[in-house]
Amino acid sequence: MCTRNWRNGIVFYLCWILLTIAVGIICLPALISTRLTWRVADLWCDATLYLLRVVCDVIVPDITLWQPHIKLYAASHQSTLDTLILWRALKHPAFILKRELLWIPVFGWYLWRTRPVAINRTSPRAMEAMLSQARLRFAEGRVLIIFPQGTRSAPERRMPVKKGIAVLSHKLAEAVLPITLSTHAHWPKGRIAKQAGQVAINVHPVMSDCSSELKAWLRQLEAYIVGSA
Repeated sequence: MCTRNWRNGIVFYLCWILLTIAVGIICLPALISTRLTWRVADLWCDATLYLLRVVCDVIVPDITLWQPHIKLYAASHQSTLDTLILWRALKHPAFILKRELLWIPVFGWYLWRTRPVAINRTSPRAMEAMLSQARLRFAEGRVLIIFPQGTRSAPERRMPVKKGIAVLSHKLAEAVLPITLSTHAHWPKGRIAKQAGQVAINVHPVMSDCSSELKAWLRQLEAYIVGSA
C-alpha cells in the first residue's frame, strides 16, 4: 500500500536543495557551452531521481519516449517531476515554457543555456515567436515538449488543453505524440509529503498534424493526456 511520508519528504527537500545549490555553483563554468550545460542537467536530474528513489521510494521507470520522425510531444503536467522524466527520456528536448522562468537566479541561467523555446505569453506576437523558435530547434535536430494545459494541475482538476498545441502542429505540419505522466501523488504541487510507488507513464497513439477540425483534434488530445490521468 502506498502511503505519504512527511518525514521522508522533508529529508528529500533538504538534500535536494543542497544538491541544487552545490551543482548550480560548482558547475557554473559549464555555462560557456550548451552541451556542457546539458551534461550538468543530466547529472542534476539523475541525482534528483536517485534521491527520490532512496529517500522516498518513488521509482521512475527507465523508459525512452523518443520515437522516429516525431518532433512534437505533448504531455500532461501534474508535477515538477514531469520535466525531469521528459528531459531524460527524450534526450535533451527543448521545452516550450514561459519566459519568466529564465529570470530565476542561477537556475534560470542554466535553463536559458539548454536552449528552450521561451515565450512571453502576454505578447500579441507570442505564437509567432513560438513558431520561429520551434523551427530553429528543429533545425538543430531537437524535439519539442509542450505542456498544453499550460500549468501544473492535479488530475481531479482536469484542466483543459489550450489551442496553442493545435496551431503549432498545424503550422509546422508535425504529428504529435501525447504522453500522460501520473506524477501528482509522488511529487504533489505545494506539498512536502511524497507517496511511495512507481510512476505510471502512458504513451498514446500518435496524432496526425492538426490540419482541420481544430476543436475535434483538441478534444482527442485532451481525452488522451487528461482523460487517462
